[in-house]
Amino acid sequence: CRPAAPHPLRTAFYVWHYDWTPAVVAAVQEAAREPDVSFLVMSGAVGHDTQPHPDWTALAAAGRPSVPVLRIFAPAVSWLEQDPLRLQQVVCDRFARVREARAAAGLTSEALQLDLDCPERLLDAYAAFLRDLRPALPGITLTVTALPSHLDQRAFAAVARACDGYTLQVHGLDYPRRMGDKAVILDPRVARIALERAQRLG
Repeated sequence: CRPAAPHPLRTAFYVWHYDWTPAVVAAVQEAAREPDVSFLVMSGAVGHDTQPHPDWTALAAAGRPSVPVLRIFAPAVSWLEQDPLRLQQVVCDRFARVREARAAAGLTSEALQLDLDCPERLLDAYAAFLRDLRPALPGITLTVTALPSHLDQRAFAAVARACDGYTLQVHGLDYPRRMGDKAVILDPRVARIALERAQRLG
C-alpha cells in the first residue's frame, strides 16, 4: 500500500504569548507578509489561573486566517478521567468567550484547536471526550495537538478519528547527557520517524 501523495505545505505560525506586546504585534505583522500564511493563537487556558490576552484587533489587521487554541494544563487533564463533563463545559465556555472577543474585532471562529499533552494511559478517555465534545461545537473544525509518543499507542487512532485533524509536535528539547554535548531542539531523525508513522496512520 503506497502512502497518499502529500498535501502541499502551508506556513502557519503559533503565537504563544500571554501578552501581546508591541514586539509580538510587529512579529505578527511581519509574518503576515508571507503568502498563504495563517496563525494558531493561544487564546485561552484551562486548568490555569492566568489567561492569555491576544490582540484580536491587530490580528484582524494582519488579514490572515487564524485558529484559536485552548491550552489545557495538567490539573484539568485529570478531568478526562474524573469529570469529562466538567472539562467539556469549561472548554465550551472558554471558547464562547474567545469567539465573542474575536467577533468584536471582526474575526470569525470556524475552528478550534486543543493543546493537551495527553498521558498515554488516558488516550482512550481523550478519544471519548472528543467524541462527546463534537456535538457541543456544531460547525466547528476541531483539531488537536499530538506527541510522537502517541503514535506508538493503539488508542491514538481513536483520538485522530474523533477530530478533524491533528498537529504532530515533532519539536522538543533533548537535554545533553554530558556537559560538553549540545542541546538539540529538533532531532530530524526523530521527526522523520514520527512523520512516517503519522502517514501510515492516515
